[in-house]
Amino acid sequence: MTLVTLLFFVLWPNFKLSRLLLQVFNLKVLLINKTKLLRYNLSMRSLFKNNPGIKHPWLRRFIIMIISGLLLLAAYFLGLNESSAEFWARHIQRYWVYAFGHISSILPFSLFEILVLVALLFTLIWLVLFFKKLFKGRFIKALNSLVDIVLVYALIIAIYAFVTGPSYKRAPLNFPNYSEEISSDKVKTIALAYIDNFNTVANDLERDSAGSAKLRLSLDELHNLISEEYQKLNDDYFSSYSPKTKYLLNSWFLSEMQTTGISFSLTGENHVNKLMPPVEIPFTLAHELAHSKGVMREDDANLCALLVCLNSDNSFIKYSAYFRACPRLLSAVYYSCSKEDFEEVQASLSSLVLNEYANYDEYWEEHKFFSEFQVWLNDLYLKSQGISTGVDSYIDQEDAQESGTYYPDGSPVYVVTYSPMQQLLFSLYDQGEY
Repeated sequence: MTLVTLLFFVLWPNFKLSRLLLQVFNLKVLLINKTKLLRYNLSMRSLFKNNPGIKHPWLRRFIIMIISGLLLLAAYFLGLNESSAEFWARHIQRYWVYAFGHISSILPFSLFEILVLVALLFTLIWLVLFFKKLFKGRFIKALNSLVDIVLVYALIIAIYAFVTGPSYKRAPLNFPNYSEEISSDKVKTIALAYIDNFNTVANDLERDSAGSAKLRLSLDELHNLISEEYQKLNDDYFSSYSPKTKYLLNSWFLSEMQTTGISFSLTGENHVNKLMPPVEIPFTLAHELAHSKGVMREDDANLCALLVCLNSDNSFIKYSAYFRACPRLLSAVYYSCSKEDFEEVQASLSSLVLNEYANYDEYWEEHKFFSEFQVWLNDLYLKSQGISTGVDSYIDQEDAQESGTYYPDGSPVYVVTYSPMQQLLFSLYDQGEY
């Protein structure tokens, strides 16, 4: 059921509601009907018998509340068991995305964006009418409309939670994992090897006047290349279907929220911010595609994106992966090696790469008007899906504790537990896939 259908279903005219609220208590009510003053003293039976249309709005609201509650309860109980969550991800959400993805892919624009714009327009109109009723003293009607709009959005949220919620509790995806003990020298060697590849790829790319790498692929071409990498994983954990990825027309809003992309399962669409630095686009596309393939947790989606982008033969896609991986490698060196070693590794980054990071940071520093709201909203959403760390689940962070000993240069020695992304990078290095 689309958003527009829901709005019409719930917000059908109910001009007799105020009469119903008063007559429930068998009160005498004065009603003005054109120029006549009428006095009613009706019982509940006569009220519904003579005015069958009066009960419909409340019955409709009651049905919406029941449906929303049942959907939320179903999502909750399905997520309690890993097996049921796995079944849901593989056999329900997967086919939902497949069905609606094929429908929305016909459209050259984002259906999700259109629905959001319709919802915003509707909310604006509702606010005008709501305050108009308040100023005229029609408090019951104002309350009436408030209940209606809350129920509309509650139902939409319930449907989304029902479709996607259980998949957050499915079994973890098995990534290449470096479980062996690793020396500080090897951490340094691995970091230098990745950075050497990073510098090499950076030299091969065309750049704009500011020094940022140019993306010469169309979005469809990029989507197809990354989809092919997912197919090469040959893992039925992922849906074989890759929903179409689209640029949002209002990407400026995503930028101001410091958001790089959105995957929306209800319409089967992935979206990428077309205004952000191009270096981030391939990794973001791979991340959002992971969501639409059934990988709902943010940390897992990041690992999927890193894996498929590193495996790509396309230089720009690989460049995007190195761009994301390099800070994690530098952090591993910082906690694993001496200060002198860290400075050596950091100094190995080419001027092209350093300039790319500088341009990237500058862009996001200039676009953060709604960033705090976005963080709050996303944190609330993730925690409602059972992700206790909320937006922190995006952050790949090692655990480092000072050992009490020091390197000859005076820098502290840490006992490090490496993060999932760092372990993935170490493992890929050992396999020669970096």
